[in-house]
Amino acid sequence: MFRGVPALAALLTQAASRHSGALTVVQELSDTRRDASSTLAPGGATQSRYELVSVGNLIGGEFLHRPAHKRSRGFETIVEALERTPPGDGEVPMLALIDRGEQEITVTAGLLLRSIQRALLLAAEYEDASRFTDPANLIALEGWGQDPRNTTRFSVRQAARQVTFILEDRSRATISKEWPGLADLYELRTVTAGGSQLNELLRRRAI
Repeated sequence: MFRGVPALAALLTQAASRHSGALTVVQELSDTRRDASSTLAPGGATQSRYELVSVGNLIGGEFLHRPAHKRSRGFETIVEALERTPPGDGEVPMLALIDRGEQEITVTAGLLLRSIQRALLLAAEYEDASRFTDPANLIALEGWGQDPRNTTRFSVRQAARQVTFILEDRSRATISKEWPGLADLYELRTVTAGGSQLNELLRRRAI
């Protein structure tokens, strides 16, 4: 994604890690501000000649985060939970679990509930990440990148299906603006909302 432009990658990642995704620049204090700052400094402590100024906010920061564990592993665990569920329609899966014993019902239900919770978390991360290419975010990034106080200057070139980040040395990174839509997850959210009692049971049994 941004491998060919490590300086830009570091800059964007730092911005995404800040509170509210603040896009900041460093500027030198004016003489008036410096004098006021020195007057207010306790015990005559030396004050910095520079200050951090926010010029906008990044959205879709999840696009830049690199989780400790691959997201693909999250999908694998969901598949594993589904594969544990006996096949069939209606009450057939439940009856098959009953035949395996009460413990099997609890374990399987717990795995399925946590898999649904994991799926909703992944969906939320995906939804947030998709906002990175929102026009409003790209405009904010363009203004930040072109700010003369920014130590890593860059421009943002938009096309119908992609956006390109171009640094001053002409190195660049291009990403797609096309994101598949999410399915309706209402039923999954309903399941997790009603699963609080099962969650408590699983905690007590350490499953």
